[in-house]
Amino acid sequence: MNKREKKRFVRMLIQNIESSILHRADEWPPEWDGIELRWLLRDHFGKCVMVGTGNRRRKMAYNNEVLVKNLV
Repeated sequence: MNKREKKRFVRMLIQNIESSILHRADEWPPEWDGIELRWLLRDHFGKCVMVGTGNRRRKMAYNNEVLVKNLV
């Protein structure tokens, strides 16, 4: 995947999640503020991670890059 394809993938994934979340905005309790909405975002983004993809070595390499480059 080249740089352009990566950016396109990320944009599409974010747009799909945004659409899914905002589609049900009328159902959010009125007392929710930034805390609950952050939890909702976390839950939706967590659902898009496919369990069982990759392998242990690849995950370790990913964790290392994120840590070393302070990506999160």
